[in-house]
Amino acid sequence: MPRNQFSISNLKNPDADRVRLEIKKACEKFMLSDDNLMKVSKIMDDEMNRGLRGEPSCLKMLPSFIRAVPNGTERGDFLALDLGGTNFRVLLIKLKGDVAEMTGKVYRIPEEIMRGVGTA
Repeated sequence: MPRNQFSISNLKNPDADRVRLEIKKACEKFMLSDDNLMKVSKIMDDEMNRGLRGEPSCLKMLPSFIRAVPNGTERGDFLALDLGGTNFRVLLIKLKGDVAEMTGKVYRIPEEIMRGVGTA
């Protein structure tokens, strides 16, 4: 194991066994059987599909409108825009077959714009 990774088996103190047991006991509460994992997976899949169809769902979904996946032969300049919670990211991606160059800049969104009323 690399030096920078933590493992509960590496605890070196007088209470290590007790701590290890407490951690294991706490984690057991979150373990699911294979049957329950399949049920959760099915529920999530159903909810995602409902959300994508615009039906009421506990998972809000937005369609991506991606028509095809890249195959590695794409060429040209592409602009990627990402408006997140506090940042606006702008990327210029230059695809040259098997080589890609990416240049980007991140702009912080001012608080008054984030909390604005949403009118032009």
